[in-house]
Amino acid sequence: MPFSLQFAFGSKPVLGVLAHVHLKSKYEALDEEHILLRIRTFISEAQLVKGSVYGFLAHKSNIKTLYFEVDKKAVFLLPLKRSKN
Repeated sequence: MPFSLQFAFGSKPVLGVLAHVHLKSKYEALDEEHILLRIRTFISEAQLVKGSVYGFLAHKSNIKTLYFEVDKKAVFLLPLKRSKN
């Protein structure tokens, strides 16, 4: 789900990820890092948005809900200095 975060200085596009997973055993684990690794196979610059992770596992339930937001790492290009001849 594409969203954008609003700031005083502008907005930033993010991708909201919502996942529901049925864990078959209490020893199975799945978190946002597992899903982020798969996302990075398609978007290598993907990173978690700090503070966006929400996870929920109901008591006596094997259904885990995860929500988090992903954005691309900022790439800053510095201008090259020209040498004076």
